[in-house]
Amino acid sequence: MNAYIITTINAFKSEKVEKLTQRCVDSCREFNLEPILVDAVVPATLEKVYPGWLVREDYRERLYNNYRRKAGKEPTEEIKNRMIVMQQCMTMSHYKTRETIIEKGDKVAVILEHDAVFMRSLPNNVNYRSCVVNLCSREQATHGYVVNPEYAQKYNDIYEKIGFAGHDNMNRYINKYEEIKITPFLKNPVVGGNALHETQWDTHRGALKTHLDYVPTTTTGVYNKKK
Repeated sequence: MNAYIITTINAFKSEKVEKLTQRCVDSCREFNLEPILVDAVVPATLEKVYPGWLVREDYRERLYNNYRRKAGKEPTEEIKNRMIVMQQCMTMSHYKTRETIIEKGDKVAVILEHDAVFMRSLPNNVNYRSCVVNLCSREQATHGYVVNPEYAQKYNDIYEKIGFAGHDNMNRYINKYEEIKITPFLKNPVVGGNALHETQWDTHRGALKTHLDYVPTTTTGVYNKKK
């Protein structure tokens, strides 16, 4: 089974990302998965792939409120834009990876983020062709899941129906439209990692933990929203 690992290893020079990506690769091989590195969508490439979905207002406000709670102040327009850009990059990274699985016709495949770790073999008591299967210990986690072409398409199509909500927040909406995703391993996860100190994204404070030469302003609706 292929395991597609979304990584920024080719976009940013980061020893931490290199080490975490290799850790993910090694954990896949330990459990007989074939690791395939996938270039993450980053701010410099977002505009080339973003389909133009409008940002859901309920999601936008939830993101801003998270910032207010964690930072203790009101987000500036720049911060609002950067937070949504970060979320759009992560969302499109997963979206494009699912597209690849659809195009290649993998019967089933795993999607991982670079800081994920496979901790045990995939259980054989789950029908991986009948839904999207979250391999993590939290319903909103997206750093490890199994998908097949049919349900990868269903997953992607939901964005066309509801507009943009950050990829982790899709768990608030996804099964309301069709029951396509399950989280059967809450007490005994198959995939771990994704620790707070390992993450490269810092969306609630509005920035990557990396210098950015370019942040698009055309995809978020922040600067052209009516006052």
